[in-house]
Amino acid sequence: MNKFREEPPIKEEVLTVVSKYQLHKPTLEKNFRNKCGYCNDNDVWRNTFYEVDHYIPKGYLTEAEIKEYWNLIYSCRYCNNSKRAKWPTKDRNIDNNGIEGFVSPYSKEYDLLFTRDAEGKIIPQSDLAKWIHKNLHLGLKRHSLIWQLEKIDATLDVLEVEYPKIKNTQTKDKITNLLFQFRQKVKDLQKDID
Repeated sequence: MNKFREEPPIKEEVLTVVSKYQLHKPTLEKNFRNKCGYCNDNDVWRNTFYEVDHYIPKGYLTEAEIKEYWNLIYSCRYCNNSKRAKWPTKDRNIDNNGIEGFVSPYSKEYDLLFTRDAEGKIIPQSDLAKWIHKNLHLGLKRHSLIWQLEKIDATLDVLEVEYPKIKNTQTKDKITNLLFQFRQKVKDLQKDID
């Protein structure tokens, strides 16, 4: 099994007063390392723009709180649309009841909810994780495809750094062939997203 995500988002206290909550998006994008807080998909492979989600839905917040950074999550459109105003506990102070509800992507507990199989499929690790997985549609094929693309991209980065150092012509030819295959695989995976 693979880790669900390599790093959690950076928890930063942002007290800047803004006129619209969307103005926090650049800071969220940076602090979430360009990844959706819920599914961990990298926005590099997006086909739609990432959005700003209210972790605790707007209906449970004051007008001022709606614009405050502490409750905002950098989110892909898929997770944001799936989550919407769902809040099973109906109490803004209680995220979940252990079976249904959410866990903040900032929380260390979030990393324990899921793992990934060899293909990058998101695997829930508890009843609560199963509920989140189902309600955020974390079983979509696009999530494993984007995970695979990230792994291939990281391998390409290593190969391209090491390539000029190689003296053996046969080895260089093999790596050239691998680079071509990897680039083709990236193009094929990108077509399959969505």
